Amino acid sequence: MLRSLALIIGLMAVAGWPSLSMPFRGDEALFAVVGQELAAGGVLYRDYWDVTNPGLFWFYQLAGTLFGFTEEGVRLFEWVWMTAFVLAVSEASRRKTGGNRLPLAPALFLGVAYYLAGYSYTSTLTKTEGLVGFPLFLATWFAARAVAGSHRFPLLVAAGAAGGVVILFKLLLGGCVAVVWLYLLVEFVRARPRKLSAAVQFAGGIGVGLLLVLGSAVGYFAAHGLLAELFHTVFELPPKFLAEGQTADLDRLAVSVKWFLGQYAAVLAMAVLGAGCLLRAGRDPFTAALVLAFVASVGALLAQRLSWWPYHFLLPGTLAGVVAAYGWPAVADTVRGLLARPLSVRERTALGVAVGVLLLEPLGVGGYQFLRLAGHGMGGTAENRRTYRESVGTAYREALAETAWLNGSDAEAGPIFVCGDPLFYWLSGRNPAVRISGWSLEIYPREVRQTLADEVRRAAPVLVYVSTLPHGYDRVVRDRYPELAHLLATEYAPLRTTRLGVWYGRVRR
Repeated sequence: MLRSLALIIGLMAVAGWPSLSMPFRGDEALFAVVGQELAAGGVLYRDYWDVTNPGLFWFYQLAGTLFGFTEEGVRLFEWVWMTAFVLAVSEASRRKTGGNRLPLAPALFLGVAYYLAGYSYTSTLTKTEGLVGFPLFLATWFAARAVAGSHRFPLLVAAGAAGGVVILFKLLLGGCVAVVWLYLLVEFVRARPRKLSAAVQFAGGIGVGLLLVLGSAVGYFAAHGLLAELFHTVFELPPKFLAEGQTADLDRLAVSVKWFLGQYAAVLAMAVLGAGCLLRAGRDPFTAALVLAFVASVGALLAQRLSWWPYHFLLPGTLAGVVAAYGWPAVADTVRGLLARPLSVRERTALGVAVGVLLLEPLGVGGYQFLRLAGHGMGGTAENRRTYRESVGTAYREALAETAWLNGSDAEAGPIFVCGDPLFYWLSGRNPAVRISGWSLEIYPREVRQTLADEVRRAAPVLVYVSTLPHGYDRVVRDRYPELAHLLATEYAPLRTTRLGVWYGRVRR
C-alpha cells in the first residue's frame, strides 16, 4: 500500500512539475486577482463581479491563502487537488478488485493525461472543467457505495456535499450530478423492499449534504446583503448572455473537438473498453453512473454556446480517465482470457503502432514542453520560471511589455481599468478600479454593458486600457458600449498607443 502511494505521488510530481512554470492567461489572472482581494477582505459580487460562479474564485482564494498568491502557489494547490483525485480513484479501484492490479493506472489515465493536455494549451490548467471532475467523481462514488453497502446515510450526505461543490463551481454542471443521482436513486430503491422509505432516505441524505455546502454559500452572501445579487447573477443573467452575447461558431467547436481527440484518444479508447468489460461482467451501478456523467458532461459542454473553448473538454476527459483507470483490471482480465496463445511479433508490432499513434500527440507535446523547460533549468529557480513563462506565453510576454511603463514616473498611481487581458492587473500589481471585469466584453448583455459604463464613470480610474490586438476591444467599445466610448472621448485622452492597444489618462481640467 505504501509502495503504491509513493509511486502515485512520485509520478504525479513528475507530471505536475512543469505546471509550476506555466504562465497564467487572462482567465487565471482574473481569478487570482479576485481571489487575492477576497482574501484581503473583499466580497464577491459586491467588490468584484463576474458571471463565473463562486466556486472557482474561492478555489483560488484558498490556493493563495495556503501556498501564496503566485503562479506557483495556485498551481501547487491544483497539484494537491489532482493528486487527491487520483488517490480517490485508486482507492475506488482497489475496493473493486481487492488490490491494486496496476497502481499507476489512475495516475496515468487521469493525472498524467490532465497535465499533458494542460501543457498543450496554455489556458487549460486550473479551470473549472478540469477541477470539477473531482467532486463530481466523489458525488458519484459515495452515492454508488450507498447503493451497494451499509452506512448508507453518511455516504449519501457525503455525496450531497460533493455535489454541492460541483454546483458552486458551475450551476450548469448540477445537471450532471442530477442525472447520476436519479439513476442511482432508481438502483437504491430497486434493491430494497420498502420503496418509499428507501427513496426518502436517499433524497434526505443527499439533501442534507447539499444543504451543508450550498447553505453555507448562501449564508455568506446573505451576511453581506447580496442574496438578490447572487440570484440575479446565477439565474437571471445567463439567459441574457445567451440571447445577446456573441456565440461561438462551429469552427471553434471543431478545433476544440480535434484538440480533445488528439489529447484523449488513448484514454477514451481505454474508457470504452473498460466500461464495456465491467458492464458485460454484471450489473455495476457505479460504472453505469460514470458513463451517464460523461454523457451529461458532453451535453453541458455543448450547451455553452458562448464558449466551446478546448479547456471545456477537460471534464469529459477527466471522467473518461476515471472510467479507464477503474476499468483497467477488467480489461486486463478480458484480454488475458481471450488470448489462448502469446502474441506474435507481428501482432505485438501492430498493437504497439496503434498505441503509439493514440499517444503521439499528448506525449509529443508534453515531451516538447519538458525539453523547453530543461533549457530553463527545469524551472528550479524563480528566474528560470519567469523566463520560461515569457518564452511559452505570447500573451504573458506582451502583457509584461504593455504594463512595464506603469512602474515609471509617467504613469499616475492608482487603480486602473482594462478592457482586455486581466494579466495587466496581475503583472502590474494595480487593482481593478471597477468591480465588473473588462474581460470578454463581447458577451455582456445590454444590462451589464450599461452598468459597466456607469461604474467606470463613477470610479474614474486613473488609467483605462483598451486592447486593440488580439481582442479587438476598440471595435467592441465603439459598437456596443457607446456610453463608455463617449466617456473616453470626453474625459480621457490617449497617453500611450502601441500595436496592441491604447492607454487613456484622465484629462486635467
